[in-house]
Amino acid sequence: MRSEVGFMSSLLFFLSLAAPMAFSQSGEWEKIEIARTKPPNRTFHAMTFDSRRGVIVLHGGISSSFSLYADTWEYDGKIWTRAAANGPGFYCHSMAYDANRGVTVLFGGRKDPGGQSFAEIWEWDGLAWKKVNASESPSPRVIPGLVYDPARKTIVCHGGSRNANHDTSYVVYSDAWEWNGQTWNQLQEGPPRWDHEMEFDNRKGKIVLFGGYESWGVSPTDTWEFDGSVWEQVAEEGPEGRCAHCMIFDPFRGAAVLFGGFMAEGQGSPSDVIHHDMWEWDGEEWHELDIPLKPQSVIFGDMAFDEIRKKIVFFGGMTQMGVGVSSDTWEYYSMSSVVKNWNQY
Repeated sequence: MRSEVGFMSSLLFFLSLAAPMAFSQSGEWEKIEIARTKPPNRTFHAMTFDSRRGVIVLHGGISSSFSLYADTWEYDGKIWTRAAANGPGFYCHSMAYDANRGVTVLFGGRKDPGGQSFAEIWEWDGLAWKKVNASESPSPRVIPGLVYDPARKTIVCHGGSRNANHDTSYVVYSDAWEWNGQTWNQLQEGPPRWDHEMEFDNRKGKIVLFGGYESWGVSPTDTWEFDGSVWEQVAEEGPEGRCAHCMIFDPFRGAAVLFGGFMAEGQGSPSDVIHHDMWEWDGEEWHELDIPLKPQSVIFGDMAFDEIRKKIVFFGGMTQMGVGVSSDTWEYYSMSSVVKNWNQY
């Protein structure tokens, strides 16, 4: 019943032409400690919300000692439960939930530091992971954009890099594909990006893209939208260019919420610019949020939107490259156009 309510709420807001515009300017964070079992500290993991079962799904990532995780965790708003000890076992991968078929889809990533990138596609139904074979697929890559498009009932994959290291194999992709559960179909190419964020804007019926690398050390400030056929640049300026940030769309408030990230000039060198800011995109322009207290782990964490509780859930990440890997869970909540609280569990 809970998952049906979440699904119907999302559907109603998708169909509504009067979804609220968001102009949040202030708010506060509240840190709450909890002693119950939770995922161990990690970064480069991926999260998404399973609307049928009403849980956040987390898989993979690495620890502070660069140990690879192959476990899967689920969060229902009260407790974390390890749903599977073993699975695909990737980091620098991407995940999205296919609400039409009721499965979490995983694509891309790698398993070893500096190792090869993968083009495997895996699906999680809440009980087990299944590797799905396709005759044609996007090439192997790390940190592509991956998002579910409810208007066309497909998973859209865009961009990524062949290798996250700055060496001769470094390539940034601009291709876009869609996955219908059986086959990949190639779409119109978009801007070259990797380690960017893509979310579906339910008010406009389009995917919104921000951030990531265009080439090594070059991170644009522009914002793009994609309707499944045409890519359109809808803003040239916005938050400072960055990668390793998080962005999620709140369908009840009609806003894309962005948090953290950095501009990596030297992979952990003092020249790296760490961003500890928050922004919202209302479909036309960006608005910076004035929030004094925020989570400290601002890069390579991940966020998912809990449709049942109308909260954004943030887990893990680092304070800077290779430093301060977290096991904290934070929640962001607002019933109005003003940001209210972040709660730590």
